[in-house]
Amino acid sequence: MDCYESGMKLSKLQDGESDTKKRINKILKQVTELHEKKPATNKRTAKINMIIDLLNQLKEEEESEEEEDDKLESMKKLEEEVKLELIKKLGEEKKLELMKKLEEEKKLELMKKSEEEKKLELIKKLEEE
Repeated sequence: MDCYESGMKLSKLQDGESDTKKRINKILKQVTELHEKKPATNKRTAKINMIIDLLNQLKEEEESEEEEDDKLESMKKLEEEVKLELIKKLGEEKKLELMKKLEEEKKLELMKKSEEEKKLELIKKLEEE
């Protein structure tokens, strides 16, 4: 699944959430309007209160789910940031190691060259004698 597909799924979920919120708000308005229009009886009031309680529970559940989703998203972002930082650190460490290796190789080459030059000088001296 690529980023585009996951973005599309997320937008569909968000659209669905907004639709359910609209429906819940609409039902709450209708219930309160009915409650205000008609005289309340004990059974009627109990039913209306039960509906209102259920709708409030639904709202609370949705809010808690949204909070959990937000927490999960923030955790994922933090994990990604930590991974990126680790990758950067590893990259820097590798660069340092490569630099050290290059310096060592240069030193070895210089040592070899100096040894060869010394040998050549000794050979020349020996030939002259």
